[in-house]
Amino acid sequence: MKTLKTYAAWQREREVSATEFTRVKKGYCPEEVEKEIRRLEQKIGEQERELTAYRDRQDQIHKDAVEAKIKADLIVEEAQRKADRLQKEAVEELRSIRSEALGMRDLIEAFQNEYNQLLRQYLIKIRTDEFSALMDRLGSLIDKTGGDHQSKEE
Repeated sequence: MKTLKTYAAWQREREVSATEFTRVKKGYCPEEVEKEIRRLEQKIGEQERELTAYRDRQDQIHKDAVEAKIKADLIVEEAQRKADRLQKEAVEELRSIRSEALGMRDLIEAFQNEYNQLLRQYLIKIRTDEFSALMDRLGSLIDKTGGDHQSKEE
C-alpha cells in the first residue's frame, strides 16, 4: 500500500537529512552516525505507515458502522411498513368478516321471524276454521263406529 507522506513527516525527514555535523577528530564515526540516521528515518517511516494504516482502518470501521446503521434503519423501516400493511389488511379482513357475520345474523333473524309468523298464522287458522271442522268430523266418525264406549268383547 503506497502512502503519502504527511507534511510533518516530510519536514522531519528534511530536517534530519539537512542536519550537518562538524567533523572532528574526537567524536563518533561519521559512517555509523549516517547509518543510525538512516535506520531512524526508516523506523520513523515504518511507524508513520503503521499510523496511516491504523487511521485508514479506523476510517473504514467508522464507514462500516455508518453503513450498518443505515442498513439497520432501512430494515427497521421496512419491517414497520410491513407491520403497518399487515395490520391494515387484518383490520380490513376483520371488518369484512364482521360485516358478513352481521348479514348472516340478519338473514337468520328474518327467517326466524317469517317462520314464527307462518306458524302463528297456521295455528290460528287451525284453531278457528279447520280445527272445529276436523273435530266435528272426527266426532261423527267415532259416533258411526260405536261411540266413545266400545264393548270389551271386541
